[in-house]
Amino acid sequence: MKGMKLLVPLLAGALLTCGVSVQAAGSDPVEEKLSSMTTQEKVAQLFVVTPEQLTDGVEVTTAGAPTLTAMASCPVGGIIYDSGNVTDIPGTYAMTSAANAYSENITGLPLFTMLDEEGGEVERVAGHVDGISALPSMAEVGATGNTAYAQQTGQVMGQYLKFLGFNVDLAPVADVYTNP
Repeated sequence: MKGMKLLVPLLAGALLTCGVSVQAAGSDPVEEKLSSMTTQEKVAQLFVVTPEQLTDGVEVTTAGAPTLTAMASCPVGGIIYDSGNVTDIPGTYAMTSAANAYSENITGLPLFTMLDEEGGEVERVAGHVDGISALPSMAEVGATGNTAYAQQTGQVMGQYLKFLGFNVDLAPVADVYTNP
């Protein structure tokens, strides 16, 4: 019982010093952000577009003045890139970083920078950009039955995509492999 009398104040003190903060009622940062946005800004955030849709169809390999101008007038929530947008490691990182910085400056929100990097035949980066080797298809990885290999393959892909500035990979897909 003596131990419990000592334990309760110690636990209470530990809980008070653990850095938990309580928000005041009505100060939800999401609600505050939404209430500060116009209807047009809210709707624009629902859209994910290609960089070419922002810049009148010209193939984009950098995020420059045309991208900034387009995002200022229509602050979309995300951009989906394709292999034509991905040229090399420094250029791709500069492009995704600039687009995200534009979004942060214009809206105060990060941008979804997306692509479809499934592995195998569907690769926008690996095998197309110097320094990033092609990966096997996920069907090949799965056929090994080796879960450690599957995890390693996913980690490698995630690491190079993150390094290039992508934060959403529209893969893996859950489909049936019917055309070997």
